[in-house]
Amino acid sequence: MQGTKILLNSIVVSFIIAIILFLALVSFAPDSSPYSTNNYGWNGLQELNSKYQLQEVNSLSSIQNRKGSIMLEMAPTTSFSNSSIELAKIFVQNGGTLVVADSTTLSNSLLQGLGLHIQIVGNIVEDPVYNWQSETQPTAPISSFGNQGHSLLSGVVALAFTFPSSLTITSPLYANAIALSSPNSFAKTSSGSRAGSGPFPLIASENLGAGRVIVIGDSNFFINSVWTHANNQVFVNNLLANSTVYLDTSQWPSNSQASVRSSLLSAYAYLSSVPYRYVVAALFIGASIIIVQAMTASNISSKKTKTIIQTRASSFNKDIIERVRRDREKFGTTHE
Repeated sequence: MQGTKILLNSIVVSFIIAIILFLALVSFAPDSSPYSTNNYGWNGLQELNSKYQLQEVNSLSSIQNRKGSIMLEMAPTTSFSNSSIELAKIFVQNGGTLVVADSTTLSNSLLQGLGLHIQIVGNIVEDPVYNWQSETQPTAPISSFGNQGHSLLSGVVALAFTFPSSLTITSPLYANAIALSSPNSFAKTSSGSRAGSGPFPLIASENLGAGRVIVIGDSNFFINSVWTHANNQVFVNNLLANSTVYLDTSQWPSNSQASVRSSLLSAYAYLSSVPYRYVVAALFIGASIIIVQAMTASNISSKKTKTIIQTRASSFNKDIIERVRRDREKFGTTHE
């Protein structure tokens, strides 16, 4: 009976430990998916997330506090649906800031739906003179060609880009350029042919209702390997500091690890509220008691087994000695 109880306790303890290890692995294991907040590689957002605590959302409808909040729309892989555009419009008109970072034309469905006067061309801007690594990674020299009076450019001398697209501003009365490439820059189409000379707008902004939209013609502007170059960190801090920052993941392919991690974080936030936190605390204490009891029972069982073995071994030795003595007396064997 005692052995069965110990076995059951061991199974329960093993199950609890397995669950804890699984949750820890899912929550803290690095993720290799592009733009993942848990991706420590060159194309991840781990550094940005560690500083600004990005809150991943799969729908703008889940955002309650819009005024003063910032939504990042980054490198979408599909066009935006009408419902997504309408939610984005409500978010911005109620005081939110929408930041679109994209070098493709997929975000134009969102920009057009919002009625903005900014479009992403979808070309590649190169610069043989002003760049931080190669021609396809140009820098925008703010001190010479940028909108120096803009609040986002405080303390910014230059901004680094990688394979950026130029922007088209259809009406300067509503939208204005923040950062421009240098006059040495030129644009290339996807086929590689030349498509005009700079300077080109690379970052632009436009007000909408009580909020504003910032468009960055670079899908990789915020990733780990880019945002630390030039004065990108200063610019990002001017943009995101002291704000609740959301990251919209609805335009990306499904990431099972990120989904599970997001669900776990949501569950944690839910269970941390009153009165669920007390239920969780009680369950944790109960599990701890079971683990301690199982370990104690295992130790006691181990000690009992050791004692029994030692006792039986001692008895076994005495029996052998006594049998040898009798045999010697019977057959006349004596000590020399």
